[in-house]
Amino acid sequence: MKAEKLRFYGEIGLRRKLSNFLQTDTSLFIYDFSDMIFWQRISENEFQVTNLNHSLIKGVETGVKFSWRRLSAIANYTYLDAQDRTEGRIDDQLPYKPKHTAYIALDYQYARFRLGASLRYVSKIEEAIFYPNDAPEAFYVVNAKLSYNASSRITLSAAVNNLLNRQYEEMARYRMPGRSIAFRIVVD
Repeated sequence: MKAEKLRFYGEIGLRRKLSNFLQTDTSLFIYDFSDMIFWQRISENEFQVTNLNHSLIKGVETGVKFSWRRLSAIANYTYLDAQDRTEGRIDDQLPYKPKHTAYIALDYQYARFRLGASLRYVSKIEEAIFYPNDAPEAFYVVNAKLSYNASSRITLSAAVNNLLNRQYEEMARYRMPGRSIAFRIVVD
């Protein structure tokens, strides 16, 4: 095994304040690797860690921030093209790299209360090394949180993760947690 090497990388972005309550941020990125560490399938139940001669990860990320009075919102989208450029490779996609991800969050504050909700979307996995017939499908997850500032030093909150109790996987046959509720007291 060789250590991964970053042969070239670059990122260029543009952040623009469109008004007192609206801002955009967009960036293009590229990462060119040699000897990226990778799992290779040898047989149905055997895998080996190896180095890829050449891999290239590139994409675009864009986001919008909105804030007006008591309401704020964030929306982000990422397009990712992660390729194995090793000569002779049949499928050039790097495994477990979703092409599309999106995130939206809304937050509303009234007096000492704050209510927030978020939605995360991940597109289906196009290449899986482990159990390729069970590659993860696209999914979305909704989370929500209510907090109360009891004083300048004490905050109480209740959060519901995976509010809709979606069954999803980020890796083949690795089920992510269902709905969960968490209560917190934070003292500064």
